[in-house]
Amino acid sequence: MHLRCYMIKTYWRWAREKRFNIGRDGFTLVEVLIVVTVISILAALSVVRSDVPRNRAAAATMQSDLRNLASAEEAYYSRFGSYASDVSALDLRLSPHVSMEINTSAYGWTARATHEQVDDRECALAFGDIPPLSPATGSGVMICDKASGGGLGCGG
Repeated sequence: MHLRCYMIKTYWRWAREKRFNIGRDGFTLVEVLIVVTVISILAALSVVRSDVPRNRAAAATMQSDLRNLASAEEAYYSRFGSYASDVSALDLRLSPHVSMEINTSAYGWTARATHEQVDDRECALAFGDIPPLSPATGSGVMICDKASGGGLGCGG
């Protein structure tokens, strides 16, 4: 009888340990919270960094459109003897979300490009003897800049 009681007690001890998972093999709540916190921080950093490529892509699009505008303006000048003050008069199709502001004179032209999806950046280019639109500083130099000031040269 003694052996039988020992076996029953051992069985119930084993059942209780299994039922309440004593001697756990899983993770504690603190460990799970630490992992979730680290993953959240990494996700937040990746969201913040996603603006940088978008701003660079928008600046590249504006630069490309300004270079195309320069070619179209010179072609228009060689055909009509004056510069076009409106994009619709040129044989030019702008990229989506890009808008142009053009000022002309008898001696040159200047243009500023803005992108709808990037509020704080604009690019400008000027040719000839005309006061350039900001952020351009002179003839033949393309500048991309924050709209409020402080500069980033984009080449020309």
